[in-house]
Amino acid sequence: VLAGLDLTDNLIGWWKLDETSGTSASDASGAGLTGSLTTPLPQWQTGGRLNGALLFTGQVGQSVTVANATALNPTTAISASAWVNASVWNGNNRILQKGNTDNQYRLLAEGGKFVWEISGVGRLETTLPPVNQWVHIASTYDGDRMVIYFDGAEVASLAVTGAVPVTANPLHIGTKTAASGAQNHLNGMLDQVRLYGRALSAAEVGQLSLEGNTISIAAIDAAARKGTGDTGLFTVTRSGPTTSALSVPLLPSGSAMTGVDFTLTPALAGFAIPAGQSSANLLVQPIDSVTVTGPTTATLALGSVPGYLPGNPSSTVTIQDSPLNDWKITSFGSLAAAQGADAADNAD
Repeated sequence: VLAGLDLTDNLIGWWKLDETSGTSASDASGAGLTGSLTTPLPQWQTGGRLNGALLFTGQVGQSVTVANATALNPTTAISASAWVNASVWNGNNRILQKGNTDNQYRLLAEGGKFVWEISGVGRLETTLPPVNQWVHIASTYDGDRMVIYFDGAEVASLAVTGAVPVTANPLHIGTKTAASGAQNHLNGMLDQVRLYGRALSAAEVGQLSLEGNTISIAAIDAAARKGTGDTGLFTVTRSGPTTSALSVPLLPSGSAMTGVDFTLTPALAGFAIPAGQSSANLLVQPIDSVTVTGPTTATLALGSVPGYLPGNPSSTVTIQDSPLNDWKITSFGSLAAAQGADAADNAD
């Protein structure tokens, strides 16, 4: 997590859409702004960007409707964000809207463009995001500037001023209003919808765009032994998209020496999680030696991986000495004695 960022600050509503069943979308912000699913119901999905999601099918009547509340009417600044996986961009597909006659704020595709509009303040347009893949979309307004972000990168901005209008209308997620024409309804999935009463910073939007993108390392088999064929195993795991290979820099440390006490397969140089896979392994193969070492450790730590937040950052495999060398340590009373000249001379 990036230091100094509080993504709960002035969070109006946070609809995770993880319920998987029922006709309510709970508000994880703690404000109690529960959304109601209207018929024909959007379809709960278990394979969202983060846990569950809602699939909207572009039908009249379909909506997640949040009753009007004072918090939904910020006037000086506002931000909205969501993970979106659109099946198609056609018509005027809404991510969210408040103001039944386009008279408050809305985030949508319209006229072949992607639009962030605050009535009476400004209309910001950019190219449409891709379809059939998850894209993190965020829009902000700080009283001086409107901005649209895709996957954490600013794609459009507009210098404007003015107060955000206030209406008594509900907030609609996935449509303009439940009863509006089919062209106003989203075709695709939504996940992790957030609304703020302030302008998120670029760093905060960047962090939100990394939700679910984590990289971790774990010692799945944390013990190996020289002279026995007993190996250890590290597994590096990513969450998030797997469409491309992911290069992962790994930093070795510990008392065991690579190439002297053990080898790693594959080698650290060029290590990557292959496309289509969420994890990849590194085999720890101890190297047998007459040199008495006692137990040693091989630690691997994750380097920086752009676009990913660290999960478990490091892990360790303990490499036990060979049975013969362990016998020497026991027979001579200590590791230091077993490493001495007398032990080498008298081992037989």
